[in-house]
Amino acid sequence: GFARYTSVTLYNPEGLIAVASFTSENYMDDSAKRFLPDHEHVDKLFAVTLRRDCGKRGVRDEFCVEVNTDDLSARALVLFASRAYMHPNGTNSADPVNLLPMNVMYGGQHLGGI
Repeated sequence: GFARYTSVTLYNPEGLIAVASFTSENYMDDSAKRFLPDHEHVDKLFAVTLRRDCGKRGVRDEFCVEVNTDDLSARALVLFASRAYMHPNGTNSADPVNLLPMNVMYGGQHLGGI
């Protein structure tokens, strides 16, 4: 692929306080397989859940990132930022033309048996 390292951060826009984040090194590998098991490019996609409590349903989701609610009200607007780099400690990004845009799906309901 064109990006060797990707990070996604969820911010509270008031003060740009990070309330959750994940990277290609700790959450993304194989995460899209539960939703798109037969997709030809599933290895290049990710699907991570962000929740206030990842263990609330009694089942631990390995692709769930807990949101720090101390800095985020129940109905706060949030800001997602994604970054794709050629190296985890570098500053060179892949050309955005060669990257798939990040899509965010919001849902209050239990999705896909997860």
